[in-house]
Amino acid sequence: MRRSKYPVLWILSLLGLLVFGWIAVGDLSPNGQAFVNRSDAAQRAADFLRSQGLGVSGMIRTELYQGDTDMDAYLQRHELSEEFAENKLARPLSYWEVTHFTPRRDSYKVSIDETDGRVLGYEISRDEWADEPELTEEQALRLAREELERQGIDYSNVVTQELNGDEEGYWGESYVYKFRDMRWKVGESELVYTVGITGSHVSAFQSQYLIPKADRAWLKKQDSYGMILTGISLLGMFLFVVFSIVVAFVYPKHEVNWQRGLVLGLVLLGIALVSNLNEWPFFVASWLLPAAWPVEVNLWIIATVVCAIGVLSSGATYVTAVAGSALQNRLWPGKWLPWGDRAWPERIRSAAYRGYLLAFLWLGLQAIFYWISEKYFGVWQEADFTMTPWNYLVPGLFPVLAWTAGIGEEITFRLLGMSLLKRYLRSTFLALLIPAVVWALAHSLYPVHPFYTRFLELTLLGMLIGWCFLRYDLETVIFAHVIFDTVWMCLPLFIDGEWTDKVWAVGWMVLPALVGRYSRVLQPKWVGQQDVASSTGGSP
Repeated sequence: MRRSKYPVLWILSLLGLLVFGWIAVGDLSPNGQAFVNRSDAAQRAADFLRSQGLGVSGMIRTELYQGDTDMDAYLQRHELSEEFAENKLARPLSYWEVTHFTPRRDSYKVSIDETDGRVLGYEISRDEWADEPELTEEQALRLAREELERQGIDYSNVVTQELNGDEEGYWGESYVYKFRDMRWKVGESELVYTVGITGSHVSAFQSQYLIPKADRAWLKKQDSYGMILTGISLLGMFLFVVFSIVVAFVYPKHEVNWQRGLVLGLVLLGIALVSNLNEWPFFVASWLLPAAWPVEVNLWIIATVVCAIGVLSSGATYVTAVAGSALQNRLWPGKWLPWGDRAWPERIRSAAYRGYLLAFLWLGLQAIFYWISEKYFGVWQEADFTMTPWNYLVPGLFPVLAWTAGIGEEITFRLLGMSLLKRYLRSTFLALLIPAVVWALAHSLYPVHPFYTRFLELTLLGMLIGWCFLRYDLETVIFAHVIFDTVWMCLPLFIDGEWTDKVWAVGWMVLPALVGRYSRVLQPKWVGQQDVASSTGGSP
């Protein structure tokens, strides 16, 4: 399609991309994998354990990229980031957590500095140590002091703190000691060292930041509100699925085509399985350690659950696609072209082209929203250490999530949600608003504060996406949504990744264009020979 066909959209798109690059990308700095990658962290953790006389051969190993979210939130909320960075005692907020374990037996957890690879802390649990005679209180305290000195901490600069009931024996040790560093001064936060003693060995050492109770309570309340809003969204999505089943079985059979969306549903299933299985390190680290059954059985259970989640999510999208197709045929025919239509390849090419333009425009609008909200309304963001490609089996596959979200969410909220509400409420405004609200609520757990910020942002964006659906078509908003998310998910690969990660990122950015360019290849020749008379006919 020629550039001159959308002159206004082209101008807005370029402006949006410039604004996004100036406001959003300009504020980004490397956050993770500065010098130490996953394999380096695993090697350094293994070397440390061997230096302690602990072998790791034959043990299961996991590596997760973690972070001190509470401290990051405290620094952002009170604008203390610069003061924190200038403090000589400060350790990174993000780190690698490497765990070696044998289920139901020994486990070793080591925290590795992401910038220089030094050991920040460790927790060692060994069955044989638990059977050793316990030291006296005096002997254990002396051992704890020696560990502080071994970590380069002058005992004269710390003060012993009492443990509360929840902290005593937190790791299962015989003795646990906490020491506050009196030299630390960043706001009202504290730097605390914790030493655990099991038998006659130092079994744990950690340095951690503690933020004031008022801030912890505030963050907990924010999380609670986010959970409530997310629950409301899940209820809304569940109702959408229920209504889609009702529509699929109540509408006349000649209006409901169960083949419609089948291929798309299978594609989405494949994408979901790849995406879910790519989170394997997180699942193993989270679900395998407490296992009470053989590790092989547990691994099969984890794999089954992960696959079942993918099947259920793609199955729900397939049903909503069937019902949404029947509804849109009555309300706005042609908004979703059948795969078997002669014009389908040209539709896909145009949709991919417009998708890039709309995505760049949306990115610019989002950047403006946050610039205004942060400057004038006190909005701030904390680092999200969970949404990072470094916790995935293959970091370069992280942006596959963009396709899962773009396809599934646009079918559910735009094709089905808008059509359903327009059909029964007979209001275009409500058809734009309500699906946008439900979609926005699903993102309430993102670390943006106050908790309702993302709700406001995505409600407005959701209504804009709905308008683009009515202005163009479903394929266009799917591509735009995919490209929008792909940009954000590729940024850490570009900024923090190795050269292979950057190659992956380039590939993901051009993939929508390739799909559009070679869309005719994706449509089998026998399909092209069919004359599809209506949007319900032909193949899915």
